[in-house]
Amino acid sequence: MTEQDLIDLGFNKIIVTDEESNNGYDYYYYYLNLMEGLILDSTDSDHSTTHTWEVRNYEWPTVKSINKESIILLKQMAQDLQNLNP
Repeated sequence: MTEQDLIDLGFNKIIVTDEESNNGYDYYYYYLNLMEGLILDSTDSDHSTTHTWEVRNYEWPTVKSINKESIILLKQMAQDLQNLNP
């Protein structure tokens, strides 16, 4: 997935400075809060190779990466669930 795909899907960019992480460099990653208890995170900028970003939910350890089509479906399901409980 590209960085533009993440932006188009509504992910938020989180910038982490060296002062915050104390790792010697600044970096950033993307996250998307679909609903309570369902957050997707991207790999961070220093781990994205050849402009390819992976997305995962760290509560699902057996799922290594979630593709764009699955994210679209998850977004729709989260919206449907929220509409059931206004």
